Amino acid sequence: MRLLPVAMFVSALLPVDALACGGFFCDASQPVFQAGEEIVFAIDEDTVTAHVSIAYEGPAEEFAWIVPVPSEPSLFESDALLFAELRSATNPQFQVRRTQRGVCEVAFRTSLSPFSAQQDPDGVTVVDEVRVGPYDTVTLQALNSDVLIDWLQTNGYDLPSDLSPKLAPYVAANQFFVALKLASDADVGQISPLGMTYPATTASIPIQLTAVAALPDMPVDVYVFGNSRAVPDNYLHIEANEAAYDWYSTLDSDNGAPGSNYFDVLSDGVDEAGGHAFATTFSDRSGSVPGSSEQLDILQRQFGHLTRLSTTLDPEEMTVDPVFVLNADVEQFVSNIHSATDERKCGFYEGRRAERNLILDDGRKIRLPSQPWASAHETYFFELTEELHTPAALLIEDLGAEGQGEVLFDYREQAALDAKRFSRPGCGCSSSSSSAHYAFLLLPLSLLRRRRQQGSERGADL
Repeated sequence: MRLLPVAMFVSALLPVDALACGGFFCDASQPVFQAGEEIVFAIDEDTVTAHVSIAYEGPAEEFAWIVPVPSEPSLFESDALLFAELRSATNPQFQVRRTQRGVCEVAFRTSLSPFSAQQDPDGVTVVDEVRVGPYDTVTLQALNSDVLIDWLQTNGYDLPSDLSPKLAPYVAANQFFVALKLASDADVGQISPLGMTYPATTASIPIQLTAVAALPDMPVDVYVFGNSRAVPDNYLHIEANEAAYDWYSTLDSDNGAPGSNYFDVLSDGVDEAGGHAFATTFSDRSGSVPGSSEQLDILQRQFGHLTRLSTTLDPEEMTVDPVFVLNADVEQFVSNIHSATDERKCGFYEGRRAERNLILDDGRKIRLPSQPWASAHETYFFELTEELHTPAALLIEDLGAEGQGEVLFDYREQAALDAKRFSRPGCGCSSSSSSAHYAFLLLPLSLLRRRRQQGSERGADL
């Protein structure tokens, strides 16, 4: 698909003597490093509306911003709440369901919570702990509000001690408490969103302007409203390997946060696809996203579908502006909730030490040694399954505005065989050792080169 020419409207936005730092403009002694990019698109038949919000790191007392669009835009102030609500509703979430077979020495309870609760000696019960986007979150119950505050403060949640009386009635009513804090790798910097509407038939991110000031592995999240699911048109599309996620922080400690390496898996999968690829994080009816933002309400009334696509890019990979189109032929629904089942076998089965299984939603069952064996060998389950972590992308495909696209690499069937063959120390059973066929290393480079060349030619047309 040939793109419309890009009209630069630099002079309308920036002073003449501004110094360029990629998509930002900044003081030469105080560069604004771009740590992430979020863009909301709405694609109508011949009109595109864009809302842009960009996170940054470093001093930002003086900066300006440049955004190219295909034609003269109509500008308006967007709403930061729009991004917050979209992010909250579509962020990847990880849940571990627990089942038990046999009689365990230490029983654990199961409930609607995806994690088993573990009560600390200080009277606080950790019901759930999970990484949600930039936040570390924890769900708690407590015997009283004082021990609740003490636990939160001890674990890095900056809450005032005089909050205890306000929490007391809720503790007495046996309610749950959800606390959150920014994760160690998150940054609070964020510029104010800008909205624009312009004539166009596709949506594109001017990523090349970002390269000068971008940080390595910069996350890019794109939300696309339309009448069907959105797909990348000149970048590849990947599906991640669920076995590569760190489910085992929960299995190892009973109150860890599964999926904490989500962005590492995404980045590795994108690299396996040649550096220019997106994964679909979420795709569903636009009305399924709750919120109170005025802009969100407008978008939901005009468009019936919402897609979130995610990638990571190094500065040297920002050579082609990604383009997005709507495709009504591919599967329309993709959940942002990733789940697995931790099946514990307790006692002895058939004269051998019982194991545990991690069962993924795609049907793969990964056999693991018993918890006592892992503890005795000071080994984490995540380390034991390292051979199943590659490839990070089980599926690499070339999609467009119509049809099912072209599958360039499909490791899903082989991944199921690898899980069956997986041998684990200390399990006490016999199975053939895994000989993973790293076919993804043999992905024809000509396909990727051809794809990159096509993308470069499209970029030249902008």
